[in-house]
Amino acid sequence: MGGEPTSRLDRTTVGSGAAGAGATATRAGPAGVPPEEDRDRQFAWVLWGLLALLIVGLVAWLLLRDEGNGDEADVVTDDTVPAEVEEQEPADEPPLDDAEPGDGQADNGTAPVDDAPVDDAPADDAPADDAPVDDGPGELRAGDEALFPVPDDLSAFEGDDVRGEGVLVHSVVEALGFWIGDDDENRIFVRVEPGLDTGGFVVEEGDRVDLEGTVRANDPDDVDPPDDAGGDRYREQGHHIELRSLEPAS
Repeated sequence: MGGEPTSRLDRTTVGSGAAGAGATATRAGPAGVPPEEDRDRQFAWVLWGLLALLIVGLVAWLLLRDEGNGDEADVVTDDTVPAEVEEQEPADEPPLDDAEPGDGQADNGTAPVDDAPVDDAPADDAPADDAPVDDGPGELRAGDEALFPVPDDLSAFEGDDVRGEGVLVHSVVEALGFWIGDDDENRIFVRVEPGLDTGGFVVEEGDRVDLEGTVRANDPDDVDPPDDAGGDRYREQGHHIELRSLEPAS
């Protein structure tokens, strides 16, 4: 019959051809793509997907980091950058006075000069020129030893020559002598023997005198100064100065 294979060989050939075509199609994969190329494409898509995820993650991380840095910058800016100062117009300078120097102004016409007379009168608390100056009790020495302030025990100086310069006369005891020193405790009695030549100088309280004498123990036979003139102090000390020479302080 027409159209059908007439021999076994033809049928076999046809069947073999169909089976071979099917096998070939199975090995080639979809749409005729070989299996090796299909696996390569799948692997490539996986790589592209991972790369895309990596890029997205990197972009997100950069955005988050930039946002954090922006917040810190805002905080620093708020704390450190001073507010804008409103610009102000400079104040008008006062005009210079064109008055001639000598009219109560300096040569540049800017600073006034006080032409009021200077009061040269001394201040109320300033001492007057003739006011007495307190120089203390003066200087009284036995050899190299100072006797002002007066030692409590004068026995170590008994028989020593003394010299006083500018010593202060504390008080005068009539017919006996006078005290030298600057107060009731810091004083020593100077006995003036009758007939001593003082050159007509009569000592008074408050005088400054130069003198020479000798430290002597009080003699029980001598008349002591009255109690109201320092008698107790005289007996307590037990010593006095026997005067040899006396003159006003130089």
